[in-house]
Amino acid sequence: MKFYLAPMEGITGHIYRRHFHELYKGVDKYFTPFIATNQTFKLKNREKREIDPKINEGMYVVPQLLTNNAQQFIWYAREIKKLGYNEINLNVGCPSGTVVSKHKGAGMLLDLEQFDSFLDQIYTELSEKLTISVKTRLGIENFDDLDRITEIYNKYPLNELIVHPRTRKDFYKNSPDFNAFRNVCEKANMDIGYNGDIKTSDDIIKIINDYNDYNVNSIMIGRGILTNPLMLENYYENKPHNNIDCDRLKEFVSRLFADYVSDYTACSDAINRMKELWFYILEPFDNCKEIHKEMKKIKKAKDKEVYESAINNLFEILREIEK
Repeated sequence: MKFYLAPMEGITGHIYRRHFHELYKGVDKYFTPFIATNQTFKLKNREKREIDPKINEGMYVVPQLLTNNAQQFIWYAREIKKLGYNEINLNVGCPSGTVVSKHKGAGMLLDLEQFDSFLDQIYTELSEKLTISVKTRLGIENFDDLDRITEIYNKYPLNELIVHPRTRKDFYKNSPDFNAFRNVCEKANMDIGYNGDIKTSDDIIKIINDYNDYNVNSIMIGRGILTNPLMLENYYENKPHNNIDCDRLKEFVSRLFADYVSDYTACSDAINRMKELWFYILEPFDNCKEIHKEMKKIKKAKDKEVYESAINNLFEILREIEK
């Protein structure tokens, strides 16, 4: 089984990926937060940094594109190929209202004939040796079109279909629909990846055991790894899922913060970026009053000294919990 780090806008950018890769083990592929193509046919500077081969050296990075325009996909794919990448991922999963309203992300499933035409044009015109994978949801409001969606994917030589078995309407609520996922596994003719609510080693083991008879060769994890970067090491080493290794975690968040401070004009922007990450890291400790108190300080922090003081206090508490 291969393990992928899911693309999460604003969080799993090149800074996060680099330091995670240096400090933690277990991720086989890193997917970039989506690059939204545009009619200017130009990569923005921040997008260039995301896919800079030097920054991503030593990692298997897969650039993800968000678009419903075949010509734009083809142009961006060719530019990315020139940088040395051999795989592109198409986002057919983002449930955001602003994305879906433009028939992008999960919104591509609003018009399946148009989506079919989009894929046909890509595979007809893109002659470069470049594999294409897709990260997809399985419907808009329900799974009524599931068979048709699978049928469309089967028409094309996809490298992999990474399935998040929810509808767009679900967003991240409700539970993944494993009946829908099994339906895809039974009918799809390409390698399948699973994505959705993988939080512990038990969740990983369940997917492996339940779909051992199908072409499920990968598991994509987002929030589970953000919550505990040691998640995959705990799985491989058969350690408790709440093992966090405070010293390594502190080194990780310290490196991230230092690079965010260098990357942003204002220190407050770097702090805000870290706040997003701390929301996930501290989720398992939601009932701990002491941690709740320090988290409030982090939320209110606007300067480096206040933020770092709260972080130091936080790690003292975490070390006591870890004993």
